[in-house]
Amino acid sequence: MNSVDQELSSSAVSAVEVRRLLEENARLRSLLIAHRIPIPDAAPPTSHPPQVSNSAPEARKPGTATAEQRIALFRSLFRGREDI
Repeated sequence: MNSVDQELSSSAVSAVEVRRLLEENARLRSLLIAHRIPIPDAAPPTSHPPQVSNSAPEARKPGTATAEQRIALFRSLFRGREDI
């Protein structure tokens, strides 16, 4: 298999995985709605995955974030339930 065939195969596998994840997301959202659990505002689902940059922003490099930035990141990742 040459590199073009490998890229096409990898692309096809990625497309299948994206489709599977979109279907799972829709199923989970319907469960949340059925159980009257609020869904946090998020970007609308798209059929294209987000673009990934090879260059990391300055705030993501180790050691450059301030304590306040690290605390804000931690709180955003481990936010508690707001419906309780």
